[in-house]
Amino acid sequence: MVSPSPSQPKKDLNKKSWPACWEVVVRDDHHVLECLERGVCEGLMPDFWIEADDLLHFSLKMGAFETFATMPDPRQRRNIPAALFSKVLLAGTLPDRPSLRQIGANIFNSAVLLDQLGMNFYAIREGGPRTGDERPFDVEAMGDYFALLTPADYSGHAMTLARWLRTQPGLQCTRWAIDCVDVRLPAGRVPRGKDAKTRHLKVAVLSVISSAGALPLLWHFGTPSDGDIELAKPLWKTAVSLWGEGACSELLVDAGFLDGDWLAKLHNQGTTVITRVREGMDPFTAALAFVAGNAKQHWREVALPKRPAGHERPIRREITGFTEWPGWDAFGQDLALCLVRDSYTDGTVDIWCLMSTEPSAKALNIYELFRQRWHLEEIFMAISRYHGLNALPASRDGVACARVQALFFSYTLRWLCRQQRHQQAEAANGGKPWRRLTSDFIVYADGAFAILKPSVVLEIICTHHEVWHERQHEIIAAVRYCEGSG
Repeated sequence: MVSPSPSQPKKDLNKKSWPACWEVVVRDDHHVLECLERGVCEGLMPDFWIEADDLLHFSLKMGAFETFATMPDPRQRRNIPAALFSKVLLAGTLPDRPSLRQIGANIFNSAVLLDQLGMNFYAIREGGPRTGDERPFDVEAMGDYFALLTPADYSGHAMTLARWLRTQPGLQCTRWAIDCVDVRLPAGRVPRGKDAKTRHLKVAVLSVISSAGALPLLWHFGTPSDGDIELAKPLWKTAVSLWGEGACSELLVDAGFLDGDWLAKLHNQGTTVITRVREGMDPFTAALAFVAGNAKQHWREVALPKRPAGHERPIRREITGFTEWPGWDAFGQDLALCLVRDSYTDGTVDIWCLMSTEPSAKALNIYELFRQRWHLEEIFMAISRYHGLNALPASRDGVACARVQALFFSYTLRWLCRQQRHQQAEAANGGKPWRRLTSDFIVYADGAFAILKPSVVLEIICTHHEVWHERQHEIIAAVRYCEGSG
């Protein structure tokens, strides 16, 4: 079992977060019982695997680490296999370690995990040529390797990851979305009291729209100067090379991807594109003129949108549509439009426009499909807020690309893990709603753990109450530290 180390120095016991280091403990019920009789208890919690256990074991079992470990190796000296760097990066990204140094602090403390990642026995026990301790290599060597790789290398490797992801249950959906994300990176160390200078890394991301929302499937690295459409075109070309024309039935994009020739090409390949139309474009202007002169044009009221706090919300939203509507010259085909009319409390009316390259598409269908594009905004927010996409430390471009690649891949891996866990739980309970219950405790002591019934633990405490009372403060501090509330 890979577990947060409950046997840390006393100075750490007042921290209010999980420890930075992990240790490997083995099950030895007899030894732990002997320790408990002496009042030695370094941790006590209900019998459950923490998220990191599930993610790591699931990813190892599914072969995700082998897929992630196929990045190119431009080094001339290859005494440390490149696959090991990539596996350690993924193993540290899954449980959200924010930097290479913290990743090393976690992974290199687990000989069991290093062995499963493919480190040979000698390197784990004796240390690598640069480390001199029980680590196969140091984080500097790992960073040096990733820094050698270019954005093109990472975009090429993303194809390997996408090919594997596409075969997994729940990722065969044919409704996709594309958007670009701007990753902010510190330009270097920030002196105290000074604002950080930033540089940027731009990535186009293709996601499948599943029942659980958008899930990153394929991505392409670019530069801050690249426009959205400039990144989308090679990304789409890669997707077609992997899965063929027509693999995507509906593609959801924003107005930044409006390119008539490109949209016509996609539509002719069998992919319907739903996007927002910019103000001033011919189809939109003509539709506005038409509704202004036709008071009988039917508008259908739809549910009000959700808005973040501080953003004004309309009091009424309506839609109307046009089929077989003439497109603009660059597109060269008829299309379908959906006008959206928002009315506000001060009397302001705002009309904006959506389009579908399928000329017979109904307004409500266009509107409902385009709303799903916001799943992309949600995943970018989640990866940024909870997984550190826009809180990466200062690093070289190749290292930054490696971290971003691992973050996108890990996000989808976590969903696959949760999905499988949920399915297994339902199957074990005959398809009924399932809630995990346990009647056991995990007890840590002296480098080992035991799985014990509460009655056994309580009996030992009562029988040996003198030594437990004598060490009461130490035991309570250790237990609180182990459970994350100390």
